[in-house]
Amino acid sequence: MPDSRQRRLFRLQLALRTTGKMATRDAAALLGVEPEVARRDLAAVVAACDDFRFTGTGRHRRVECVGRAGIAVTFGERLALHFGRQLMEFVGGTTLPTWLDELAEKLEPATGVNARRDSDRLRRRFRFVSEPYRPYEPHSDVIDEIFTALLHDRELRLEYAGGRVYARVHPYTLVVYRRALYLICRVIGRPGTVTLAVDRMQRAVRLADSFRLPASYDPDLALGSRFGIWANPAAETVRLRFAADRWDLVCARVWHPGARFEPLPDGRGDLVMHAGGQELVRLVLEWGPKCEVIEPAWLRKAVADELEAALRLYRTPEG
Repeated sequence: MPDSRQRRLFRLQLALRTTGKMATRDAAALLGVEPEVARRDLAAVVAACDDFRFTGTGRHRRVECVGRAGIAVTFGERLALHFGRQLMEFVGGTTLPTWLDELAEKLEPATGVNARRDSDRLRRRFRFVSEPYRPYEPHSDVIDEIFTALLHDRELRLEYAGGRVYARVHPYTLVVYRRALYLICRVIGRPGTVTLAVDRMQRAVRLADSFRLPASYDPDLALGSRFGIWANPAAETVRLRFAADRWDLVCARVWHPGARFEPLPDGRGDLVMHAGGQELVRLVLEWGPKCEVIEPAWLRKAVADELEAALRLYRTPEG
């Protein structure tokens, strides 16, 4: 649907304040209109505001913003926003992608006259391939309450899966992990912090009481010893032994803060890190026979139990 004239004039003023000057052909490209329409719109902008004036003549005629122009957005900055919008598509139907869309629209005039062409170029040349994710549109009301509570340090009342109710919750940090949302928070009456999956929250109500985020709280410290999102089991030395034909691939990745690589004489190697959490089981299973748990004992047993259970699904009557 074409923009109204009032909308076009607003976009021209914003573009002039960010880029400094504009020719008729630039305005036509920005607005997606014929040059004659763009010429009339530019004249209306100049007539309505003393901040703008015509300069030059003929093919060099421009509208210029008097005084200092605003920001300009580079192609690299547009690329960063482009990827950010793709990464957050999994929360479609909530407030967050709407904010990103509004930001992109506000920045469009500052990207220059080729904004529409560049948008298509970004779409065709730079893609994020989605992985399985949890849909959050059914939880949009919960997410909006969490956003507001986080921004204004307000307590929450949460109704959680399984009939659990957390009457007073202090929300600390919203975390994105594996295309899912988690809330690190303090539940009043329980020690330390807990991590709750947002998609398992059935209702969130912002309370009138506010709270102060502890000065000692640091999300990096809260997450640092975890491999993934869950805190249990507690962090300890983890040693994973990888096959020789996968060792180069292992060494090419960053696995965990402080992780180190210890090559063995036969070409195999150990990945050693101080970490905890059930996500370690998933990590080992993803590598199949190319990864063996050396320690800790609980992880070795958990992986063996998973493999034995999986094998039972494929065992034939003949064994």
